[in-house]
Amino acid sequence: MPPLSLSQNLPAVAAALVAGLALAGCGRSGAWQPIARPEHYEKRLPRSEGAALALEAHLEEVLAQPLAEGHLPPEEELFSPQARVRMASADAWHTLDGGPLCVETCTGADEELSPAQTLDRIAELLAPSAPPGFGELELKRFWLDEPRAVGRFLLHVGRSRHSTSVPPREGRIDLRLTFRAAFVRQEGEWRIERLELLEGTRLSGPGPRFVDVTAECGPHYGISEENRALLTDFTNRQQTLALGGLSVVDWNGDGFWDLLGTRRGQMALLFENDGLGG
Repeated sequence: MPPLSLSQNLPAVAAALVAGLALAGCGRSGAWQPIARPEHYEKRLPRSEGAALALEAHLEEVLAQPLAEGHLPPEEELFSPQARVRMASADAWHTLDGGPLCVETCTGADEELSPAQTLDRIAELLAPSAPPGFGELELKRFWLDEPRAVGRFLLHVGRSRHSTSVPPREGRIDLRLTFRAAFVRQEGEWRIERLELLEGTRLSGPGPRFVDVTAECGPHYGISEENRALLTDFTNRQQTLALGGLSVVDWNGDGFWDLLGTRRGQMALLFENDGLGG
């Protein structure tokens, strides 16, 4: 029997291609599409800003804080059922020579993971460390196109490093991950629809965890409820309030850094460092 021509075999070829594509996709919805800013987005600042603040608070509550406390974030409260994620594989991380401080960086994502695998990967980047630590999240960019949105955010988590040495050594791990994400609002709550790692930095090394003691050590000047109310009012009305600047200089040449503060329309302030601390 002579071989059949392509035109005669066209239905069978089409069926085979469809089946092959289905198998290659393994249940995923096709090739990864770049997360881009929507063509039409909300330009009324109060509305988009309100949505951005709500999203940022939600992500900090369900992503940053659980990681700081040593828990895996709740997947169902963070991702939509159809969520897709791209992360950096272990081979994409590069170690820099930082002496006693280990500095690891990555740029871009090279593998697709499930949401559960993504949370496990982030937890692995924080190991070996022990909670409690700190976790914060900052939404850098945001475009609202209800019920969807696109944005970029920074996840920053730090925890005390766990050491099995005898005697145990103090240390810390500091992880910063920048993501681009597409969000969807489902039943009034934001969920991640697509997530892509843009860059990451992981610091680990000896030394105690950093503690901010600025408030208890000072200096204090002009911090009152009236000033706080004034700053809040200007911020809410989205107006610029030029308060001045701050410079660090050894004003009197005694070897200790002093602070020189300028204030708009008022006398400058000089805080002389006596070298005693506190």
